Amino acid sequence: MNNSKENKPESNKQRIKRRKEAYHSELLHRIEELNKEAYNYYLKKRFELSEYYLRRELWKSEIWNKAKTTYMEINILINGILICQFCNQEIEDTRLRNFQLHHKHTRYDWENPFSPEEIQITHKSCHKKLHNNQKEKQNNKKRVDSKT
Repeated sequence: MNNSKENKPESNKQRIKRRKEAYHSELLHRIEELNKEAYNYYLKKRFELSEYYLRRELWKSEIWNKAKTTYMEINILINGILICQFCNQEIEDTRLRNFQLHHKHTRYDWENPFSPEEIQITHKSCHKKLHNNQKEKQNNKKRVDSKT
């Protein structure tokens, strides 16, 4: 006798879940490819530009826009809508110019700059708040260091 579970057709929920997982792994693969592109970009430009200007050029590049699009798709796939990872509110306008990718650390790991642990999607206003908070912390640290 055949096992009835083996012959049972896949339900819509299972099919949707399987497709989402496949799409998610495809997006993560795309991030890996973008990491390689960014590293090659770094290798080409590292003698021409300082670290600061290398990052600035990367932010203006097609590589960065592809990363923004990919992270937007991942965020929508997981949450159903685009969510700011700073204030946890919906980003209603999903055009690339209306949200930011925030890199959590000032030192880039050029071999893996788009690591999911390093990147946040934020509103433009939240991105400014993040950087203002970082500057404030640095200034407070300088004050404490100068007092000792």
